[in-house]
Amino acid sequence: MRASFIDIDGIRSRYLEAGSGETIVLLHGVGMAADCWIRTMEALSHNFRVVAPDMLGCGFTPLHAPAGQPPPGPPQLAMVAHLSKLFDRIGVDRFAVVGSSLGGLVGALQYLAMPERVTALAFSGSAALYAAESKELAEILAGSFKNGSTAYSDVSLDSLRRRLANIVHDVAVIPEYVLHMQLTAYSLPWSFAAYKHRMQGMISALEAGEAGWIRCRLGEIATPALAIAGDADPRTTPEWEARAVRDLPNARQATFKNCGHFPHLEYPSKFEILITRFVRGEALE
Repeated sequence: MRASFIDIDGIRSRYLEAGSGETIVLLHGVGMAADCWIRTMEALSHNFRVVAPDMLGCGFTPLHAPAGQPPPGPPQLAMVAHLSKLFDRIGVDRFAVVGSSLGGLVGALQYLAMPERVTALAFSGSAALYAAESKELAEILAGSFKNGSTAYSDVSLDSLRRRLANIVHDVAVIPEYVLHMQLTAYSLPWSFAAYKHRMQGMISALEAGEAGWIRCRLGEIATPALAIAGDADPRTTPEWEARAVRDLPNARQATFKNCGHFPHLEYPSKFEILITRFVRGEALE
């Protein structure tokens, strides 16, 4: 595994990469970075080329160039535009996408931006795909923003652990390297402003209408899809997941028992086997 930085429109953009062969892109959640996928990358890299970027304004990739301004419009659309340029620069042509939480929304939007290049799409704990009504999603975004802001206002291992404890089934199973990554990333001078721009921008876009959202466009996702949820996830439910699967033309469903918001961190081995079988088009059980 290696970490690299590449200039995209003046933005020093970071990504992790491992393995070779068919490509899987891993997209992290709203308060995470590529490092949350380290365990998953190590396992999948035995059979695939795996790329995990820090999305725009997340982790160690700033929101804009040093002399620039935040991009206008819904933040998730800016992330898709940034990723599209990153993929072109590093030779990611055809690829499967696995997205956690916000990464699921961005992955689905990435498919709509380049459907001929996305071979499969899996999303985990992604309320933006599962929530049926804007009111449902608005409440989730507000709760997520409050939880995350608490951690940013007191960047310590204790506060970060408390934040994760609010959204996972058992915080003790979360690898320490995830907390250490957040401790460093959240301390960057631009990090909290980028987080507020991200969350407030998504809430504003939701209030403004459908631009940048995906729930009403699930029927356009023709590629094989896999909807994943933990049965104890406070951000979504298996029932919402099943509802989304019914609207996807070519989708399957997987529910992790005794699991919160991050199946890939809470049950890594099971998650990695599931993704490998899904990308290969095999039976999931």
